[in-house]
Amino acid sequence: VDPALLVGVALGGGAGAALRYAATCIQFNKTKCAYTITAINVTGSFILGAVSASPALTPAARTILGVGVCGGFTTFSTFAMEGSAYVDRNAWHLLGAHVAANVVGSIAAARLGQAAALRLHKLNIVKKNK
Repeated sequence: VDPALLVGVALGGGAGAALRYAATCIQFNKTKCAYTITAINVTGSFILGAVSASPALTPAARTILGVGVCGGFTTFSTFAMEGSAYVDRNAWHLLGAHVAANVVGSIAAARLGQAAALRLHKLNIVKKNK
């Protein structure tokens, strides 16, 4: 394990977690919306897709941004707890929508992020890392 990369991942994870916390505070204070975590997970998946496909990033940058920032920003455990709350309320239709939105939405967003990164590279907007 590269110590400098480990520190970068740790700092990126902290930044991602802080961004997630800020997003939930802002969203809940405005609308009390239960879909904030879904939006975070889908957005994080888009960003991770773009990071993973971007030829402009070094392997270290991909690791820091992907494992660190995106890993700290997105959250499977909160997704699971929100799903558990729907089970407790016997709100099976909401559980189905919650699972579909998170899983299908996140996979679709990751694919879109990959496509966007590759398209930007193809248009020479983003140069390949040397």
